Amino acid sequence: MGNHDPKGYYAALGISPGATASEIRLSYNFIKQSYHEERRHVDIAKIQAAYEVLSDPNARRKYDRGVAAAGGVPKWMKSISVRQVFVPALIVSALVLLALLGPDLRAQFRSFEPGEEIYWAENEEPLGKVLSFEREHRFSTGSVAPAFEILPASGGEPVWYPARDIKRYGRAR
Repeated sequence: MGNHDPKGYYAALGISPGATASEIRLSYNFIKQSYHEERRHVDIAKIQAAYEVLSDPNARRKYDRGVAAAGGVPKWMKSISVRQVFVPALIVSALVLLALLGPDLRAQFRSFEPGEEIYWAENEEPLGKVLSFEREHRFSTGSVAPAFEILPASGGEPVWYPARDIKRYGRAR
């Protein structure tokens, strides 16, 4: 006969291998109700996995033989392959990371001095000349952020640009 508790499911629920279905349910409910976030010594995932395996008679028989059929995997995940979950999650994670960090990877995080000419980094077209910098500039939208006052290269009135945009997309020559 195999190991009676290969993954420690009986111990996790605090029951003996001969426990009835009602004893398993009572023990699980008691542990679940007494679980609190600040108690870190309780592995609630293991408790739930133990209950899922031991409450199903077929899975429990396999577990008792030492063949943990469920393997601690919730029932809803048994039909999902790793490829179905991992590959799309990896692609989405990479796209989100590029969207969030892409501009920062290209950024040249330095301060621009008054009088410096600034160019758009992507097409090298002149943006204008830095006139001043304010740590707390109030924009017309009501937001307050660090900003550069820039005299456009094409002429006209000075324009305030958020510092994060200039630092990400602008370059000095």
